Amino acid sequence: MEIEKRHEVVGEVTNFGIICGMEFVRDKKKRIPGTEISQAVVREALARGLVLLGGLGSYGNRHIIHPALVVTKGQIDRCLELMEESIAAVESAGY
Repeated sequence: MEIEKRHEVVGEVTNFGIICGMEFVRDKKKRIPGTEISQAVVREALARGLVLLGGLGSYGNRHIIHPALVVTKGQIDRCLELMEESIAAVESAGY
């Protein structure tokens, strides 16, 4: 996915239909889990009105984005915009 190419803190993105999993890392090459980054993204997203299911996985550094079954393309696009804004804010804060 493009989001992992644009953000150094995003290690891996997986998809299954409209369900998306996202892993946060401190070091992309070494795949060091970014638990604190994950928590910061959850806070930033919530401040923007996006509720994320985060803190998943063995290290608490994975998120699941699971929209409602009835959703518009516009709503999905807005969700992704808010997610990108949240990740960018965390990166610019020095995580």
